[in-house]
Amino acid sequence: SNATPTISSFDILETKISTQILARFILILIVTYSFSRFRRAVEIMFQKQTSKWLVVVTIIQFHFCFYMSRPLANIFALAIILLAYSYWFVQDWKRMIICFAFAAIVFRSEIILLFAPIMLYSLLFNKAPFWNCFFIGIISSFIILALTISFDSIIWNRLLWPEGVVFWYNTYQNKSHNWGTSPFYWYFTSAIPRALNVTLPLSILGIIFESKIRPFVSSII
Repeated sequence: SNATPTISSFDILETKISTQILARFILILIVTYSFSRFRRAVEIMFQKQTSKWLVVVTIIQFHFCFYMSRPLANIFALAIILLAYSYWFVQDWKRMIICFAFAAIVFRSEIILLFAPIMLYSLLFNKAPFWNCFFIGIISSFIILALTISFDSIIWNRLLWPEGVVFWYNTYQNKSHNWGTSPFYWYFTSAIPRALNVTLPLSILGIIFESKIRPFVSSII
C-alpha cells in the first residue's frame, strides 16, 4: 500500500498485518473527520435536516463505508476533496484552492478536471477574486510540488514525483489503456448507477426542487 514505505522506514511495527491495521485505522479517522467537515458545510448551506439525511444516505451506501479505510490514492484524495468541497460551500477560496492543489499534485492529477469548472464558476458567479486565487494557486502548487518530491524521494531513495510519473505514463506515453478499458457508455449504464444507487433519483429530485443545489451541480457536470 501507499502507507507501507513510511511505516517500514521507521520500523514501528513488526508484521505486515499490523502495518495495515494501523494505516487503515488512521485513514478512516482522517476520512471521517473530512466527512464531518463536509456535513457541517452542508448544514450551513442547506440546513440541519439536510445534513442529517446526508449522513443517513451515506451510511446505507456501500462504496463510501467500504473504501474509506483502504490505503489507496483515490481515498487519500477523497479526504482532501471533502475538505475542499466544505470550503467551497462557505466560499473559503484560499483553503479550497490549497486542498484541490494538494489532492491533484500528490494523489490524483485528474482532479484538475473537477477543479477547473468549479474554479471557473466561482470566478464568474461567486465573485471569487481572480488575482488572489491565481497567486494562491501558483504559490501553493509550487510548495506542494516541492514537498511531495522531497518526501517521496527520501522514502523511495531516488528522485521521484509519483503522481507526475503516473501522469506521464497515462498521457504523454498514452499507456492508460494498459489499466483496462471500458466503452464510454459504461459510466452511465454501470458505474454511476452502482456508485449512486438510491441517491441517483434523489439527486434528480434535488436539482428540480431545491434551487440552492443547482449552482453546485451545474459547475461540475
